[in-house]
Amino acid sequence: MFCSECGKKIKNDSLFCPYCGADLRENHRNEEDEIEKVPEVDEEQLEMEKNEDSVKKGNKEQLEKKKQEWRNKTRTAIEKGKEFGKIIENSGKKGKKFKTIMAVFVLFALLVLAVVAGRSFLLRNKSEDKLKTGFYIKKEESIYDKNGKEIQSQIGNESGKLQIVWDDYVNGNYYYVDEEQTLYYNTNFGKNSVKLDEDVTTLTDLRGILTTPYLWQNQCAKIQFMKQAGLETDMTTSYYSANGSKPIRVRNHVGIVFSQNGRYAAYMKNDLGETMLYVTDLQTSQEEKIDTYERTGYVLNVGDDKSVYYRLNGDSTTDTAWYCWNSKSRQEEKIIQANEGYFNATEGKLLAVNSSGDLLYKDIYDKEGENKKIASNVQQYFLFAKEKSDLISGFNTEIDLDWEEIVYIKDNVCYLKSLNSDKEAEKIIGGKQYVTNIKVAKDRKRVFAVTENGLYYTDKQKDGWSEKEKIASNVTWYEISEDGKEVVLLHTDSELTYWKDGKEEQTLDEEVTSGYTQFEKEGVLYITQDQSFYYQPFSEKKEKIKLSDDVEKYVVSDNEIYYVTNENTLYKIQADGNKKEKIMDDVDDLIIYQYE
Repeated sequence: MFCSECGKKIKNDSLFCPYCGADLRENHRNEEDEIEKVPEVDEEQLEMEKNEDSVKKGNKEQLEKKKQEWRNKTRTAIEKGKEFGKIIENSGKKGKKFKTIMAVFVLFALLVLAVVAGRSFLLRNKSEDKLKTGFYIKKEESIYDKNGKEIQSQIGNESGKLQIVWDDYVNGNYYYVDEEQTLYYNTNFGKNSVKLDEDVTTLTDLRGILTTPYLWQNQCAKIQFMKQAGLETDMTTSYYSANGSKPIRVRNHVGIVFSQNGRYAAYMKNDLGETMLYVTDLQTSQEEKIDTYERTGYVLNVGDDKSVYYRLNGDSTTDTAWYCWNSKSRQEEKIIQANEGYFNATEGKLLAVNSSGDLLYKDIYDKEGENKKIASNVQQYFLFAKEKSDLISGFNTEIDLDWEEIVYIKDNVCYLKSLNSDKEAEKIIGGKQYVTNIKVAKDRKRVFAVTENGLYYTDKQKDGWSEKEKIASNVTWYEISEDGKEVVLLHTDSELTYWKDGKEEQTLDEEVTSGYTQFEKEGVLYITQDQSFYYQPFSEKKEKIKLSDDVEKYVVSDNEIYYVTNENTLYKIQADGNKKEKIMDDVDDLIIYQYE
């Protein structure tokens, strides 16, 4: 579907536009009327919706501007063709021959223009694939942008604790609790605000399963909050909302999951030894009981089509297995007999290890297909993040995964296996005792891993993978460039070094506590144990540059360096130490995020 405000393509059933923040819930209510009767919405909710202002249409205007530029270029190409035709006509070449030449030239001009525009589009998308870093400033109970401009004030409760959950850092959509314990959902940095509830005591981001500060743009915010009952907080009842939806109330439940579009929530409840499975439509607040079980379990995922995927734990007579309740057939289907694993309900992909230690792959939408056995006795396994070359391990349904290749470890050897081919797994790199901290170059042609003897790498060749090459010993942390040709390493003795393909390891500094690799600037930023802040170019001819003393933390955003001192003052500075600029005093914290 397309956003009715800015015109950009978005996921079906989205409640808010992830680009401009437009409220699309009314559109969905109109669609829902055609297929099922929607319960009446209370007058308070209607009044809140009436009071919502229109979201800023800057993105829509920008889109129209791009379209107009294209029209102008097309007209210019046609006019050039006409001028060329007139020249030929004046030289005496008329009739059918002239018309043919003119038509061919105009067609050629349009073709060239389309190719150039297409190439520009591809190059732009290629550059935009890389994740960018941004941040906001928290000072007292207000939020500011990185230039010190206030975005939102009076966030928090009486204790002064910040209560805010970001839905979209870039477009400024977020939940927050004000000083009177009222919960709001704001879009466009507070220009549009919807009141959701009162007497809210705690606010929790359910995406806390992520171990990185990344906000994946295809994931809407999912929150849980508690309410005050008299003088105490009601700990038996939880309230949930996704993507700004009207909160639902759930009691005595075990876990809760949301669909990626934020429309559906699924959960289990335990009562008198029985487990009951439910799914709720957040647009209509309708709760539906699916089934009751005599075994314990928990919900794994709920699809954008309302289908629920869940696990029931084994007992003395039954093994642990994964199931699907199909929203179309309204029947329960057994997917796989296994324990924890990766799962993507949208693409129908499942990767899990059974009780025998076998790693299994299953396409749940292929009804005739059987479980594909990848390997036995697997120690650990990883999938690639779709927008990055990072390897993701552990059960996680929040991150958008690649589902093309898998890396797994067996008998302390690292293997690479394609999930879409029956070709045997490729042995990449191994160690006698362990293999850990694996990193892969973006083109998948170089793999790094830490073993008991140090950091090694291996290269992809026509006939397989090369013998592993050692880079260094006693490595506690390392970061690679996208092509895998450069590495920054931190050793157990706090020495920071730099390695480049074909050259010896180079010492950058000693007594380093933290480092940040910035390959675009051909150098590395780091803080030493005495809290001195340096920039070291990757060149033996250039000396390190001291940027500041007493630095607590720093971040690089849009190729600009920001840092906070022990006195809680935020500065901006260039890597060469010039153009130092004071941004703000009394900074409490930096809220760092990454986006596409």
